[in-house]
Amino acid sequence: MKGRAVRAWLSVLGALLAIAFGLVSILLSGIPIAPSKVELLVEPNGYDFGPVRQAETKEARFTIRNVGRQAIEILAIQYSCGCTGASVEATRLNPRESTVLTVRLATGSARGDKRAIVYVVYRGAIQRAIRALALSLRATVVPDYRFLPSEVIFMAGRSGTTRVRFRPVFENDFAITDVKIESSDLVPAQLTWDLHAPEPNDPDWVVTLEYRPREKDPFLQRAWLVVWTTSAREPQVRIPVVIVEPPTNSQLVPR
Repeated sequence: MKGRAVRAWLSVLGALLAIAFGLVSILLSGIPIAPSKVELLVEPNGYDFGPVRQAETKEARFTIRNVGRQAIEILAIQYSCGCTGASVEATRLNPRESTVLTVRLATGSARGDKRAIVYVVYRGAIQRAIRALALSLRATVVPDYRFLPSEVIFMAGRSGTTRVRFRPVFENDFAITDVKIESSDLVPAQLTWDLHAPEPNDPDWVVTLEYRPREKDPFLQRAWLVVWTTSAREPQVRIPVVIVEPPTNSQLVPR
């Protein structure tokens, strides 16, 4: 019985030596072995700043955690637009280690929905393939003032008048200080403006645009209504003005 036990142990030892010899042979032959898992977890995976005013910079903090089985190198932080910036406390994470990523979003003179994406570019210490993890940022930018319409359209060959209304959101002392028409297509006499200050029965600032066509005006003429205001966050706004082809009779018939 004792001899049989010895022979069994020798068989097991021989099998283990064969496995070890096989692994060494694979390494020496250059055949790659499947690497350990690479996995990076970022919490949260996005951030919504909610309502934010113009010309403000907001920060959000993310936790980056190495939940894989090999060390990870953070190579770079990249952005979808110049309105973002970021800094990370550590660029190498061993398994189960974490670090903090601080991200900044600048609203500038944006209006309404503003979105950006931050990419964490990384690779494993063993598995060297470069990967990227995307984080989404969002904010609702509330402007100092609102204006309607956001684009002025006139029909070529047809006289027309449009009123662009401006109303402050935060500042009671808001005012329009100057107005200008910029265009390489239209002569000054074709597009003129008039400014109306608020009145007791109309609290809006109003810029009235009047289009006077010339004979055989070309279609798709463009101009800009440039308005200067007392707002420190958005002192100037440019509103597009477009002269388009009028619809034909066939386009006006319902189908």
